[in-house]
Parts: sequence; C-alpha cells; structure tokens
Amino acid sequence: MKKYKIIPFIIFFFVFIYIPKISAMQIVVQKPSIGQITLEVESSDTIEAVKEKIYQLDNSFLPENQKLIFDDNEMENGRTLGDYNVSIGSTILVFNNEKYKVIFDANGGNFTTGDTLTIEKWEIGMESALETPTREGYKFLGYYTEKTGGTKLELILAESGIDSNRTFYAQWEIISSSISSPENPQTNDNVGTSIILLVISLIGLISVIVIRKKKISNN
Repeated sequence: MKKYKIIPFIIFFFVFIYIPKISAMQIVVQKPSIGQITLEVESSDTIEAVKEKIYQLDNSFLPENQKLIFDDNEMENGRTLGDYNVSIGSTILVFNNEKYKVIFDANGGNFTTGDTLTIEKWEIGMESALETPTREGYKFLGYYTEKTGGTKLELILAESGIDSNRTFYAQWEIISSSISSPENPQTNDNVGTSIILLVISLIGLISVIVIRKKKISNN
C-alpha cells in the first residue's frame, strides 16, 4: 500500500516541479551600446511576458516601449518565443521604441519645405525615407549631432537608437569650382596673360610696319 501512496507524489513532482524546470531556459537580451542581461524564460512565454521580465530585471525601457528583434525579425505581441524558435542561449535585441521628436537642420542647405525638417514621433526605420537637403556648390555628407564634428546619425541608430528629443544637423563639403581640367588646363589668370601678350605683339607689329613706311617715305 505504501508503494501506491508514493505514486501521487511522484506524479506531482514530475508535473509541477521537474517538467517546468526542463521547459525553462536562459536566453540573452542585448541592449545595444548599454549591455546585456540573462533572462530565464519558457518557450510558451508570450512576447508581452518577455517584455515584462526584461523590465523587472532592468527597468530602462517600459514594456510598452520595448521593441524586440530576433533573427532580424520584430517579435509581435500575442505570439510566443516558441513561434520564433527561440532556444537556449539565443540572443534577443531590445530597443526603446518610445516616440520622440526629431528635428533635422539643413545647416545652410534647404529641404523642400524650408531649412528644417521635423518628425513629431520618430519610429525605427524612418531614416531610410529621410529627405536629403540640397545646397548649391556643396556635397551632402550626412546628419550629425553637431553642426561640425559630432556623431553621425547612423551610428546613433546602431548603438542606442533615438532615446530622447534630438536635433541633427546636415554637414557639407564644398565642391571645387575651378575652371581648369585635363582637357582645358587654362585658368582665368592664364587667359588674361595671353590677351596681354597678344596686345603687346600687335603693338610691336604695328610699330615695325610704321617704321618701315617712314623709311620708305624718306627714301
């Protein structure tokens, strides 16, 4: 009889203790430029549950502002880790998807709507559709955190994303306007010198002709 009394305890152990431990696994959550944390999850965890666990360990990003990326795909709410084949040791990227105002200053150039471009609620991926400003006589080098120097927009996006209201400035490189070229190496100064020499030559030629005529007349 004692043997049969032990059976329920064995079943309880496997169902409520052993099996859950088997399904639990550790994954890595990477926060670009900030660091990483190790998270204990289960394949059946929903994406919302994972976001909540991330917030409990590191409250940098609120769950509703988190954007999770695994294998280059955004993980959607309502689905589970198992739906994305997340396994032990997998790495999930987490970004702050809170919406911030971003202003782009043409810094001497122009957009079609003026000298600034304002995005009230920045979202990841918007950089691919940004308008390129123009400036006569200059080449556009990109957007930076400062008018000169600073950090390029692409590096900010790769490391931490837009995590506050920001202003980025267009930077420019002047385009050479020299007339000289391999086919036509003359400059304005060279042209002016050539004209002066031509005039002097004409004056000399006229002087020679006049002198000769005088000699003929005297004879």
